[in-house]
Amino acid sequence: MKTLQWTGGSLFCLFAVWVACTNWAGIFLNARNQRRGIQRHYSQGPVVGPVSAYLGLAILPFEKNLGLWLLPLIDPSTWILLVGGLVLGFRSLKTKTQNRAGS
Repeated sequence: MKTLQWTGGSLFCLFAVWVACTNWAGIFLNARNQRRGIQRHYSQGPVVGPVSAYLGLAILPFEKNLGLWLLPLIDPSTWILLVGGLVLGFRSLKTKTQNRAGS
């Protein structure tokens, strides 16, 4: 059973590392293309990397500290999810406040 946990958790974590690396490569390629005037953009889905990383860490059979759970923050797609969630939350609060003031 432990072999299956180590194998599955490691595969999910390696997939998350691959997604993070391709996201960073996409950032650098987009910056290079912008300087050259090329309109092509590279990006991975923002949900795939963090979900895979957290799932892999949850499966691995050893004690995890806080630093290990913060490791997926290296992936820029995680930043998009965090910032996007905050922006949507603030927009919904602003809309509710404006609706109450207008009523």
